[in-house]
Amino acid sequence: MRRVESLKVRPHTLGTNSKANPNRGGAHDIALSLSLRHPQETQGKKHLERKRLLFGGCWGWHAGTAWQILMWVPLQRALPVSLRLGWAVPRSKNSWKLGSRGVSHLPRAMRLVQFQAKGSTANPRIGLEEKDGGNVIDLNAFDPSLPRTMRTFLEEGDAAFAVAKRAQESGQHVLPRAEVSLLAPITSPDKVICVGMNYVDHCLEQNVKIPKEPIIFSKFPSSIVGPYDEIILPAESQKVDWEVELAFVIGKKGKNIQEPDAMSHVAGFTVAHDVSARDWQMEKNGKQWLLGKTFDTFCPLGPALVTKNSVSDPHNLGIRCRLNGELVQNSSTNQMIFKTEALIAWVSKRHFPHRDSPGVGVFRKPPVFLKTGDEVQCEIDELGTIRNKVILTWLPIAKSPSSKPQVGLGSAKGARTVGSWDSGVSHLSRAMRTMRTFLEEGDAAFAVAKRYVGVRVICVGMNYVNHCLELNIKIPKEPIIFSKFPSSIVGPYDEIILPAESQEVDWEVELAFVIGKKGKNIQESDAMSHVVGFTVAHDVSARDWLVEKNGKQWLLGKTFDTFCPLGPALVTRNSVSDPHNLGIRCRLNGELVQNSSTNQMIFKTEALIAWVSKFVTLFPGNIFLTGTPPGVGVFRKPPVFLKTGDEVQCEIDELGIIRNKVV
Repeated sequence: MRRVESLKVRPHTLGTNSKANPNRGGAHDIALSLSLRHPQETQGKKHLERKRLLFGGCWGWHAGTAWQILMWVPLQRALPVSLRLGWAVPRSKNSWKLGSRGVSHLPRAMRLVQFQAKGSTANPRIGLEEKDGGNVIDLNAFDPSLPRTMRTFLEEGDAAFAVAKRAQESGQHVLPRAEVSLLAPITSPDKVICVGMNYVDHCLEQNVKIPKEPIIFSKFPSSIVGPYDEIILPAESQKVDWEVELAFVIGKKGKNIQEPDAMSHVAGFTVAHDVSARDWQMEKNGKQWLLGKTFDTFCPLGPALVTKNSVSDPHNLGIRCRLNGELVQNSSTNQMIFKTEALIAWVSKRHFPHRDSPGVGVFRKPPVFLKTGDEVQCEIDELGTIRNKVILTWLPIAKSPSSKPQVGLGSAKGARTVGSWDSGVSHLSRAMRTMRTFLEEGDAAFAVAKRYVGVRVICVGMNYVNHCLELNIKIPKEPIIFSKFPSSIVGPYDEIILPAESQEVDWEVELAFVIGKKGKNIQESDAMSHVVGFTVAHDVSARDWLVEKNGKQWLLGKTFDTFCPLGPALVTRNSVSDPHNLGIRCRLNGELVQNSSTNQMIFKTEALIAWVSKFVTLFPGNIFLTGTPPGVGVFRKPPVFLKTGDEVQCEIDELGIIRNKVV
């Protein structure tokens, strides 16, 4: 065995594109390459549904929770950019077998990143790392016609890959690493899907049964930060913990994907840190994990997106976490119960999940949690290392000096741009200034609103007094928060598709409101100024997946495709006499099944905004579903569930009516 500095691999042709620019010629890409990509938000939203990001959890050698995380994120394809850690054993004239130690760089391999000039607040650029931690080739300087966001870059497919390879071969436009700052590989994805209890040794460590099916939950995309950004300790939690995880990114749209075809949908792999507030995950919020997982900065990602062909075996990689230099998690992805293919097949029938790994702090004796000044290092063989300092500071949201606003997260080192949803929603906000004409446009107006409300769907459970009395349960003292994926949203007259996976699909009429102004730690007295307006929502729910399956996490039962009809229009708050005193009704095939008033809500709009903004920054376009009154089908005697041919009509005084056929 001998250590090598390079490795020969046979390239394969990705494709040819001769138009637009002389740099866009035929190209070969490397069969073996580690590519970690760094996408920010795409400025063209039309392909948003095509991309997903998945996190695969990891495990450590001390007591911990085995979680795996998968995330659906706007992402289409990833460039191969690679570096490899390992000993190389000569096997033949043109190939090497890589072992578990040492470093071997694959020439021609690519690590695709998204970056900014150090200290700049300008829009991100697309680049290639020459090696892990090495200089960066500025692809936008090489070919100015290339997209400047990762999503749109990936959407160009082989043509963009060809340009990247030519740029790599040219040796031009190389920026010293000291002059650039890497951003997160993915920002503002459509979904962050996570898997729980997904490591064999972690289950054995806790003396729990190995799950027969994946346990799925989610994080909000706003929790994503870069590979070297700070983690902000929230004042609301005293039990913030670490979790190193394998993440993978979906590169091709799909539904009901079969396992043999699943890997063809993967763009690449990267390293994730699933920061977790254990008190909110395990003790509060009705034991729904969302709030404990989704604080701002709770999802560092990076350092690059490594294409699947660049990774020797994603299910046999060393995975480690160090706290202040001490090894606290040390395992292998070969301990995963549900591998990448199985997770894709499972979630594409429904949706996606995430989860943590052994060696985490909460299961140590005594428990250990993160504190100010700590540094957490998460690393996975062949993918790279991310390092994040832990701080208490929260600085104001940043704005770009350009005319287009930029969403940012503050840190001790200054502002870091993480998105452009403000600029995306500005079109909606301008329309809102003339709400009367907006509402007169009906469906067309709703189409405009629907285009921009897909960042987060924040839901409230058990929020009507009469519903709690109907169920004979105590009135909650704090809101119970869960979520639906934005991909569940459909129009006011679209069809609801009954999934084959559920026999207990139920109705729930709800008052919804949409955020129009970003904010964090918002006071109740100021909360209504952050609301654009109100609309009608139908929170379609698969009761069997809510109550009996998925570890009693509600996400899967709430987030099937078409499970969130909205409309018919977004009514500005000034156009509603009193949103907390409106008649709210649901009819099934013309029969009145729910009939109440929003005055029965336990936590009103202002209280909900103040509560949720303690955990996450609210952005324009975020949707709140505020709970349902009594009369749902599951609690009827006998229970009644939706069937093919049914029509559900949800209506709220002053807001309108939505009608959805069941197919």
